[in-house]
Parts: sequence; C-alpha cells; structure tokens
Amino acid sequence: MVRQTVIVQTRLIDQPLAKLPVYVIEDSTLVLRQLVAFVRATGLAEVVGTTDDATQALRDIEWIRPNVVLIDLHLPVGSGMDVIAGIKQAGCQATSRPFLCP
Repeated sequence: MVRQTVIVQTRLIDQPLAKLPVYVIEDSTLVLRQLVAFVRATGLAEVVGTTDDATQALRDIEWIRPNVVLIDLHLPVGSGMDVIAGIKQAGCQATSRPFLCP
C-alpha cells in the first residue's frame, strides 16, 4: 500500500471575517432581546434588523438580503408563514429550508 501525503499551505489574513447577517422577526420584547443577545454572543453573526410586522419584514429582507432570518410564527400583523411565502414569491435564493419550532 502506497501512502501519499498532501501538504496544503494556508495563509493567514489579518482581516476579520465578515459576520453572518441575521434578521429577527419577533413581537415579544423579552424574546427579541434574548435572540439578539444570543446572536451577538456567538461572535459569528450580527443582527442587521428586527421587526414585529410581516409586511415590514418582507420589505427589509428584500432590501437587506440577510443570510439568516429568525421568524416568530405568530405576529400581530401577518404571520411567520406569510413571511416565508413572501420570501419564496420574491425570488430570494434560499440555501436551506426553514426550521419550525413551537
């Protein structure tokens, strides 16, 4: 058996990695604060916008184009399912499927 060793050189760059943009749709102030704190605590992402309105969320998402959207399903104006349908209808390229949590 012949073994090959491959050495890959990497170069360290002194620039910080861009943080993952996250948009949060939540109507509970307490839950919103916790979600924002959690996202910030990861150090890998940053919250780029928040709302409690499905219509406003769709406008923001189309303009901001975040990589991740955290969605509350029950909102005072519209619903999380309306947001998901609107994102698909707007032609945004989703790279993953939504995870629904009760």
